[in-house]
Amino acid sequence: MVNKLIVWGVILFLAACGTSAAPTPALEAGPTANAAPINLPAPEYQEAAQRITTQNVNQIAYLGNLESPVGSQSSIFQYVFSPDGTRLAALSNEFSMTWDLIDGALLNNISRRTVMRLGFSPDKTELYGLTNEGVVLVFSETGGQKTDFLALETFNGRNDVHAESGLLAVGGTDGTVRVWNPLERTSLVTLQAADSEIDRVFFSPDGKTLATIAQDYIIKIWDWQQRTVLQELWFGGDPFVQATFSPDGSQMAAATLQSLLLWDVATGERQNNLEFQLNGADHFLKYSPNGGLLVTAGGDADMVLWSPRNGNVVWRIPDAKGLRVSVAFSPDSTLMVTSVFEQNVTLWNLAGLTEESIPRTTLAVPSARITDVAWSPDGFTLALFEATGSVFVWGVPAGN
Repeated sequence: MVNKLIVWGVILFLAACGTSAAPTPALEAGPTANAAPINLPAPEYQEAAQRITTQNVNQIAYLGNLESPVGSQSSIFQYVFSPDGTRLAALSNEFSMTWDLIDGALLNNISRRTVMRLGFSPDKTELYGLTNEGVVLVFSETGGQKTDFLALETFNGRNDVHAESGLLAVGGTDGTVRVWNPLERTSLVTLQAADSEIDRVFFSPDGKTLATIAQDYIIKIWDWQQRTVLQELWFGGDPFVQATFSPDGSQMAAATLQSLLLWDVATGERQNNLEFQLNGADHFLKYSPNGGLLVTAGGDADMVLWSPRNGNVVWRIPDAKGLRVSVAFSPDSTLMVTSVFEQNVTLWNLAGLTEESIPRTTLAVPSARITDVAWSPDGFTLALFEATGSVFVWGVPAGN
């Protein structure tokens, strides 16, 4: 497998909207070679006009900023898109904020208090804030608080939100897991998932199954509505630092400090035990939306693209490493964006991936201090989160 990056030359150009920014030049080294930020003021916000694809990605532009409340300078540490991709809610140290991605307007900003996670209702008419104490705060579209309820008495911070259904799962210090429908304010099921504290809890993509990991280092996969354990997965008593379902729910990927494990969910059979660099999945263990790739990143380890089907290394990105590394796929899995704090934001054309190269370009972003990158569920918007709380929005503007 070829691991060295070979550059083809300019395969995309990315112009800043409303500016005379030059096309992005070809890279001559790895994808995170330093590039100067464009140092331009944010353009007047424009709506993204169409889904970003490999056919129009050469027209992608800087559409404008989503700004935090005046005086706020703290980083966003958690965010969520509405299911239809038209709104973005986020948490900084000071505020809970929601923006309209159509016109860039700040719809509301609320004192964060101790909220640690946000989630939308399926119809985006409500926003839910889960606090450190396990209380769910229910807000209206305008930010007014409607009510609150206690999700779990022994809550220890472990939780997951199923984006499409809005279901909430919370774990506790006593091995308990509870699933809620926040829209109905209804507790759906309480599971005694383990005899020890819950370390992780997360839904399958369709929301029908739920995985729990406790301090016994066993992954249990539940038909949570029937309160039935479907599979128990483990690996020699080693703790799991990351775990996730494949997009179709048929495979479970889990990472220890130095191993990547893949299981067949239906049979419980372990398909692969793959070795990687120490802490190689501390930051990320993420499937592409079509399930064709699995990306790991963490610590001083290379970012690696794996084939979940056979466990082979598809591509290795040696320079994509550091304390703040992020990666996101377009919903159709043809494009990938990566960022390394105080280095570069790189856009990759996965449709052109071969054993020798991946076409790619560096975005000329206003700041190199990018802490996270994300693609909206509708594929229209690419959001870049800056360390002082601004969100740089990229997309294909009208007329292109």
